[in-house]
Amino acid sequence: MSKPETFEELQKALVDQAVKAAQDQWKVLEKERKLSSLFRDLGFRSNADLIKALQELGDAKPKKVKGEKKPKVKAKAKAKGKRIRLTDEVRVKVLELKLQGKSAAEISKELGISQPSVYKITKGGSAEEGSPSTAA
Repeated sequence: MSKPETFEELQKALVDQAVKAAQDQWKVLEKERKLSSLFRDLGFRSNADLIKALQELGDAKPKKVKGEKKPKVKAKAKAKGKRIRLTDEVRVKVLELKLQGKSAAEISKELGISQPSVYKITKGGSAEEGSPSTAA
């Protein structure tokens, strides 16, 4: 915009700017109102309940699409033919994955350890350190 040459032009430019700012602020207030009542509109008792439901939804396992294949990824150590050391950290990870509902096959592939090692750890046995990673 060029410089106003008269007081009226300056006044009009300032009024236009103020109107635009007020409209923008109104849009923000409208969005805030809609968001603040969203939990009720969706049938929840509070925002906390809505957030909890969204978090649980995010943690849910994705559904398999028929015909879709997962890319095959080998564990680095297994790809190189090395043994995986079964440290306490690996054992804890096995138990965490089992609690998440993963199968022994999924756990063994993800961590690069054998299925028998997964079974021993989840059954409370002590899979020996340095057992070979011969996942089926």
